[in-house]
Amino acid sequence: MFSRSNPAGAPLIVIAGGGIGGLSLALKLHAAGIHEITIVEKSRFINPEVGAGLNVLPSAMNVLSELGLLSAVTGAGVAPSTQTYFTAQGLPICATARGLVLAPSGLPQVAIHRGKLHSILYGAVVERLGKSCMLRGAKVVGYRQDEEGVTVNVVDNTTDQPLPSLHAHVLVGADGIMSAIRKQVLGRDEGLPQASGVTLYRGMVKAPKFLDGVTFCSAGTSLHKLVIYPIAEVPVDDADGDAEPKQILNIVVEVPDISSHLEGSQPKKVDCDQVLRRLDDGPGGRFDLPFVDHRELLRQSQNLFEWTMWDRDPIFKWVDGRVVLMGDAAHPTYPLGSCGASMAMVDARELVALLTKHGIQGEGGLGGPH
Repeated sequence: MFSRSNPAGAPLIVIAGGGIGGLSLALKLHAAGIHEITIVEKSRFINPEVGAGLNVLPSAMNVLSELGLLSAVTGAGVAPSTQTYFTAQGLPICATARGLVLAPSGLPQVAIHRGKLHSILYGAVVERLGKSCMLRGAKVVGYRQDEEGVTVNVVDNTTDQPLPSLHAHVLVGADGIMSAIRKQVLGRDEGLPQASGVTLYRGMVKAPKFLDGVTFCSAGTSLHKLVIYPIAEVPVDDADGDAEPKQILNIVVEVPDISSHLEGSQPKKVDCDQVLRRLDDGPGGRFDLPFVDHRELLRQSQNLFEWTMWDRDPIFKWVDGRVVLMGDAAHPTYPLGSCGASMAMVDARELVALLTKHGIQGEGGLGGPH
């Protein structure tokens, strides 16, 4: 188990990255009785508007349930009952059950705004661990280890000026696809992530419910795809004086892009007409869905962004002594198939289970390659 002989005020565990994975890990550690935690996060402020819609799979909802956050997340999102596939002209192909419809005795799948989910996790961290557990506006750039623990090198995220080092028993790299910790764990520079040849355009809009209000709609082909699903119910008071029930819809357009390349880490805002032209320029023909006007939804979307899909080769070493990777730092995935956030939350649960079971094995660190 964990030794409590670390210097006064020093954390047992440093988490690099305060995203969904890092915050989930902090909460699971706290629930396991490990409270000496420092989260190093690049952003100085939490912005609940950052990101777009995502789906939390039942496996990750189980983690949220263990943390006492099930009702908060389900109340802030929409639980889809069906995923239905259509042609570009709206002809149904097939439908699959989701969440509670698929497993009535289990947990739901929840579609939710990424920023809202992040805010719920952040609020729980502040309430349970206190604001002082977070070092904001900073990033981890490296580490060194000895028999006493791991020294974590930290710099200001804006100026790159060195900040006081942190000393801990364990360092967890939850710092995403551009992870500096991953580079040191591997002992080599992988370079920039590889462009996948796929581009997503994502936006959100307040609109009347379509179909039954709980359907995840996917239309088109694997090369040119349109995805629409609700991520929040709009309270009646916020429905613009219209008695018709409304929701926040997440809209995704997926197209091939052989010229995709990495231009920094941020998505860029795009013109709606450009997106529509690219969507219709596919083998399935012009999109024309009879049950929803996707063109009008895209035009009304206030934040339509282009996201280039990046990838990294799989790695078979996630552990270096007292340092371990999780989430996109260990196994980055495209924001497709509801994998990224859900896998990070499951990582948090499994990592805490292993740490509390096996503890830290002296100079052997966390032990084993995984």
